[in-house]
Amino acid sequence: MKKPHYAFLICAATTLTFFYANGLGCNAFSIYMPYVLKEYGISNTQSSSILLTRSLFGFLATAVSGWYYRAFSLRNGILIAGISTVLGYILFGTAPGYATVLAGSALVGVGFGLGATLPVSMMLNRWFRQKRNTAMSISAMGSTFAMIGIPSLITWGIQTHGLRPSFLVHAAAIALSAGVAFLIFRSDPSELGLEPYGSDAVKAAGTAQGTTTVPKQRVITRTDWLWLIPALLLLGAVANPGYNHLSVFLNGQSFTPESIAVAFSIGSACACAGKFLFGVIADRFSTFYCNFIYGFMSIAGLILLCISHSIPVMYCGMAFFCTGISIAITGPPAWAGDLSEPEQYDLTIQRFQKMYTLGSLVFTLMPGMIADRCGGSYLTAFWIFTGFTVYLVAAVQRQYIKNR
Repeated sequence: MKKPHYAFLICAATTLTFFYANGLGCNAFSIYMPYVLKEYGISNTQSSSILLTRSLFGFLATAVSGWYYRAFSLRNGILIAGISTVLGYILFGTAPGYATVLAGSALVGVGFGLGATLPVSMMLNRWFRQKRNTAMSISAMGSTFAMIGIPSLITWGIQTHGLRPSFLVHAAAIALSAGVAFLIFRSDPSELGLEPYGSDAVKAAGTAQGTTTVPKQRVITRTDWLWLIPALLLLGAVANPGYNHLSVFLNGQSFTPESIAVAFSIGSACACAGKFLFGVIADRFSTFYCNFIYGFMSIAGLILLCISHSIPVMYCGMAFFCTGISIAITGPPAWAGDLSEPEQYDLTIQRFQKMYTLGSLVFTLMPGMIADRCGGSYLTAFWIFTGFTVYLVAAVQRQYIKNR
């Protein structure tokens, strides 16, 4: 029986990385938000500043990621980033006041910027020549695994044992996950005397087609960046401030904490399936079609959440939105592969990720500031996020149509 390629273990480790760095580290924090507001008596704008701090340090970390991963191997760099996230949640669990919560958020931001989408994309690019989109989609499912059932568990833990012990248990779960991933990771196939998965098939296909064919150049021009940069900024806004304010938005819409926790679990289960299907559709057909499908679902989900006055409609809205916005993780790596030359992949994904995290930073305070000016309601902010989503889908599709 043929031994499975080690790349499949790498895919398991990158899935675990998304589980703790993106899912437990960032997405799950939205469940804590209403309790943090109550515990420290802070305003909506101050609560948004917690996310602003995370986004700021995430952006700064991404900005130095090129230097960082020249100084450290991918394996060691991801571990150090994971330790930063653990320390952030320890600070949450021991925070005497609002300032310490901000410090913890900064550490979580560093962990996300250096240890999530960017290094995972680079790792999978080194280990996979075929089925890379599928591997990325499977990995991205890790962030949604963290939101299936765990929101209800977090809510139960806070209501039963309190906010601070829940944060410390959370830190322990992140530490365990980061340690297991580190044991599996290898920075390059050559460390084990291997070739990337699918290398033989790619070489065979190239030989069969001959060596005289000149591939079409995929160059992103200055004009193209004028469209893509705002799209990536807005993607960061919808996927981060938008998603992380869902809990307080729905709470303001008079939904109970229990129903909101169930909604997050439903949305995450749907997003999990959606992320897997993204890779299958992209590898079998084209990312071009995925952009339309997932963009429509994001827009439809946001509209349903904005008009929802019943729990079933709210559940449907969460299912559509969470499935559609999962493209925030699976999309940029696929776009970088489709829209740039292979030798430019690492540089392109770094640029995409910088713009994405900058969007998270720039728009972090927007929902809270709008809510404070609208009587505490986040409804206006979420209508704005709907408009953002329409633009970003149009801008990305423009580039695909141009390349075609």
